[in-house]
Amino acid sequence: MTTRWTLSRRFLALSLVLTLLTGLGLALLARQTVQTQLNQMAGSLNEDAARVLKNSLWNDISSLLDIPGVPSREMLLAETNHGVLRSRLAVLMQGSEMAKVKVYNRQGVCVFSTDPAQIGERSPDHQALRLALAGQVSSGQTHRGRFDALHGQISNVDLFQSYVPIRDGEQVLGVFEVYQNVTRIKAQADQSLQGILAVLLGVLSLMLLLQYVVVRYLDQRLKLKETALANRNAELTVALEESRQANRVKSEFISTVSHELRTPLTAINGALGLMAGGALGELPSAVREMVCMANNNGARLGHLIDDLLDMEKLMVGKLRLVMTAQPLMPLVEQALADNQPYAERHGVTFLLEQRVDWVQVAVDAQRLQQVLSNLLSNAVKYSPAGAVVELTVSEGEGTVRVSVRDDGPGIPDAFRQHVFDKFSQADASDTKLKGGTGLGLAISRELIERMGGRIGFYSVPGQGACFHFDLPCNRPETAQVPAPDNGQLPRILTVEDDADMARMLGLMLNRAGYAVDCVASGAEALERLAQRSYAAMTLDLLLPDMRGQDLIRHLRQEPTTATLPVVVISVIADEAETGLGQLGKVGIEWLAKPIDQNHLQAALNRLIAPGEHGHPRVLHVEDDRELHDVVRAMAGGRFDFELATNLREARARVALERFDVVILDLGLPNESGWDLLPEIRAQQPGTRVVVLTGGEELGENEGRVDAVLKKSQVSPQRLLDAIDVRLARDTDQKGET
Repeated sequence: MTTRWTLSRRFLALSLVLTLLTGLGLALLARQTVQTQLNQMAGSLNEDAARVLKNSLWNDISSLLDIPGVPSREMLLAETNHGVLRSRLAVLMQGSEMAKVKVYNRQGVCVFSTDPAQIGERSPDHQALRLALAGQVSSGQTHRGRFDALHGQISNVDLFQSYVPIRDGEQVLGVFEVYQNVTRIKAQADQSLQGILAVLLGVLSLMLLLQYVVVRYLDQRLKLKETALANRNAELTVALEESRQANRVKSEFISTVSHELRTPLTAINGALGLMAGGALGELPSAVREMVCMANNNGARLGHLIDDLLDMEKLMVGKLRLVMTAQPLMPLVEQALADNQPYAERHGVTFLLEQRVDWVQVAVDAQRLQQVLSNLLSNAVKYSPAGAVVELTVSEGEGTVRVSVRDDGPGIPDAFRQHVFDKFSQADASDTKLKGGTGLGLAISRELIERMGGRIGFYSVPGQGACFHFDLPCNRPETAQVPAPDNGQLPRILTVEDDADMARMLGLMLNRAGYAVDCVASGAEALERLAQRSYAAMTLDLLLPDMRGQDLIRHLRQEPTTATLPVVVISVIADEAETGLGQLGKVGIEWLAKPIDQNHLQAALNRLIAPGEHGHPRVLHVEDDRELHDVVRAMAGGRFDFELATNLREARARVALERFDVVILDLGLPNESGWDLLPEIRAQQPGTRVVVLTGGEELGENEGRVDAVLKKSQVSPQRLLDAIDVRLARDTDQKGET
């Protein structure tokens, strides 16, 4: 209210000032106009008077003007009868406002004046007189307190004085100085000006009144608006509080879903998966069918929960991305491998149509896998049985594009603008026929954009669809692979003369958890092997200085390398294996180019086995015994599992026993698994720590552990990848030391 009244007063004051300034300007303009008109009228009267004088008194005046040289007063008075001339002039001036007349010759001498005392005066330097002698009329207005006129002295008079040239053709013979009494005319002009100012004042008053009325009206309207706004603010405050309450309820619900629903769901899915896989014995066909149905629907429910939680985190900005520079193709190949079983169930084949092996991208690997899985599973879901889903990787100017093309029905034109909306599907019936929540593409768009990329699609109805995303990328220039080595990673010697192939192998091996040394010839390989021991070697048979088969024979003859595991990677792998005979069957894996990371890693896993100290020991810190049984069953018989259901028991076992792996549940009742981590690192620094999470973001804590698994996504393969692959290598290296 105070602000509104202050604004109203300021507006009124500003309007008043502007109105007064406008009125003052108009008054000055009116005064100037009246004065100009008065001067023009008086000047015209003086010029008319000069013409009358010339016509009436020319004979007498001309004789005075014709006196040569500079006449004296005496000569002028003797030339003509000035008294008679003044009498005749008085008759001419009778009834007019002409007050005085003077005549000047060309030398600026006053040859006649209605005031005899001024006859004979010289004014050669008078500016107005000089202009008149030059042929210009010069006028000006003055005010006199007293003035000697022809008819006597007058007081307080306004005079208009003009110097008018006396011409004879083009020649100026002299000048009339005529004084016009404009007192009466000026009074009339002032009276007219006062009338104009009175009218102007009235108009300004009306304007001020109108402004006041308008301001009052606007003030009332503003008051009504303020009242309405205050009411609206009150409603919004209530709505905001209700929204906050709803968000609190939603957060509590999400927490319940994350901790209370995911844990039993993981146990259910794990148990069903083991049963469906035959881990508990052969099942009757009818029972097996029901178990597979329950397992599939449990997986769908898990994906639904994951999508809902991811979308919620994206909306509130709590989803943290761990961006690291890494090669793209291993991520693409891993996504194809992970989704291959789903494609096989639908009778669909994946085809990696084009690849770019050397491109690196800065992404969150887990979230990029999620995007790829969304695109691949959608392509499979909407493709008919027997179809081929094509995946293409192409490099652009500073970007790399990943495209997934299917042979499905395509995207209707009317649905194109809603493709990336939340909970959107082209046909409501798709939800029942195809499954899904309609969140996958919305999540994919958010993730790609947060990783600095763009996602899009193109489609022709009836001819399938192609979804693609672009990411910033860089192409490394050298073949040397920088590999982190903290002294505990197994080291692989890569013998490959092709720089690009050597770099790709190095990147694959780094990602699998190995340190790598690259050499380009057999001689360099022998030199490196003489300097240190390696967990394994990868070998190309076509080397520049020797055949790979000869290098293998030489290694098998040396005691220090006789049992060195070798993975042969060559285009002639099959014929070379035959040529080596029995020597090529012991401690050697044969892979034909081209290869992928899964085949390479599987070959190394078969060659590099754990030491002879028995099964690795795993401490599982988990309060849910059923989930523990499922995890132990997933891991198989290669591990010895121990269970601790609370932190007190876990601390005691960590202090008294040795473990190769600790699987840690963060959501213990009234406790946090993070509290145990410092004690594990302090007392068992070589132990691998794997966190099982209900889906909550770990943030910076993720870097404190060796692996993170979501309970809803635990599978036997993922569990083994987390606890087995590096463990086997670490154990082997510990045996060496």
